[in-house]
Amino acid sequence: MKKVRILIFTLLCVLLAQLSFAQFRSQSLPAMEESSTVKALRSGVEYLSSAMLEGRAPGSEGEKMASEWLSEQFRAAGLDVLSPEGGDVFGLRQPEGDTLVSRNVAAFIPGYVSKLKDRYIVIGARLDNIGSLDYEKDSLKSHKIFYGANGNASGLAMLSCLAERLSRNRVLLKRSVILVGFGASTNMCAGSWYFLNRSFPDADKI
Repeated sequence: MKKVRILIFTLLCVLLAQLSFAQFRSQSLPAMEESSTVKALRSGVEYLSSAMLEGRAPGSEGEKMASEWLSEQFRAAGLDVLSPEGGDVFGLRQPEGDTLVSRNVAAFIPGYVSKLKDRYIVIGARLDNIGSLDYEKDSLKSHKIFYGANGNASGLAMLSCLAERLSRNRVLLKRSVILVGFGASTNMCAGSWYFLNRSFPDADKI
C-alpha cells in the first residue's frame, strides 16, 4: 500500500509539473516574443552579424559600421557619448609594419551621489570579430565570413538594450556608469588597453 501511495504521489508531481510548464509556455513565450527588448536584441544581432559587415575584423569597414551603430544606439537612449564622431580612433602597429586603425565607442551616465559619482562602473563588449577568410580547396576559391552572432554581436546588442534601461532608471545610479564598445579586441585586446591606458584619465577610479 505504501508503494502505491508513493507511486500515485510521484505521478501527481509529474502531472502538476507538466501542467505548470505548459501554462508557463502558453503565457510567457508569446509575451516574450512580442517584447520590445527581444525585438531590439534580435534586430541588433541580425544587423551586426549580417554579411554586409563581413565579420567585423579589427580595423575593417565592418568594425567601423558596428561602432557607428553602437554610437547611434547610445544617443537614442539619451546617453552622453564621450567618443568623437566615428569613435575614439587609435592605431595598432602590425608585425609587418603597417598600422591597423581601430576605434572605441564610449558613453556615460552620471551617478547622483556627489561622493560616489566620480567612481565608475564600466560595462563593455567588443565591436570586432575575426572577419572573413579567402581560401582555396580542390582548386576552388572560396570566401568564408565569420559572422560572429555570438562573438560578439549578441554582447553589443545586449549593451545597447542595457544602455536604454540604465538611462531610463538613472535616478537609481549612485555611481557613474560608462558603457564601451571596444575595438580590435581580437587583436591583443587593443581597444580595452587603449581605453585604460590612453583614453580614460581616471582608470584608477573604476
